Amino acid sequence: MRLDQEDAASVCGDVALEMIRLKTIAQCRDAHAEGNYYRDAEPYIQKQWEGVIWPIIKDLDFTDVLELAPGHGRNTEHLRRLAGSITLIDVNPNCIEACRERFGEQRDGCTFRYFVTNGDSLSMVDASSHSLVYSFDSMVHFDSSVVRAYVHEIARVLRPGGSAFLHHSNYGTVAPNSDWAHNPGNRSDMTAERMRGFAEEAGLDVAFQRLSGLADGWGLEDLDAFTVLRRPALA
Repeated sequence: MRLDQEDAASVCGDVALEMIRLKTIAQCRDAHAEGNYYRDAEPYIQKQWEGVIWPIIKDLDFTDVLELAPGHGRNTEHLRRLAGSITLIDVNPNCIEACRERFGEQRDGCTFRYFVTNGDSLSMVDASSHSLVYSFDSMVHFDSSVVRAYVHEIARVLRPGGSAFLHHSNYGTVAPNSDWAHNPGNRSDMTAERMRGFAEEAGLDVAFQRLSGLADGWGLEDLDAFTVLRRPALA
């Protein structure tokens, strides 16, 4: 009888985790559906790019970029000047349509592809097809279970020697809960330590990681983290 009770508790726990995953995906999809956030955030990207992002990513390979959760394309505007191709993937169809309208199929020698994801999968992308996966100011909201799923997908779609630049929450060190909509800056339960663990599970190396807070413009010290993951090159 005890075993049955333990099995039932395990099933209930799995159901609860799945409900949390689906809730957080829906929250991320719907949070900025009206587009006002992207309009308000656009003026800040130049300073963020020059002062925070570029020093970290300047030596990465931009040949074929996958941008996860691009919003309305404020990061894409910078990436397209470096990339040969960009694959844009978002859970919000409105964001994909906004990016398609902004960039079209080709701009100044950079080609674009667009996909809507179910919220934790890159199944529409071929294995070993991209040199860089990029996500800034979006994954900070993703529940750790969603981030884990994406890290495994990133390991699949990166070429050997390819990298991923991921801006994610570290607020789980303060409040390890999944209700990001009520946390400061809408940050999730992710942490830098969890990211390192997910990377190891997926067979990726952590090439770079640092915490990010007030100096980078966020509301709390060590609120976020920047992590660069690398798929090992073939021997």
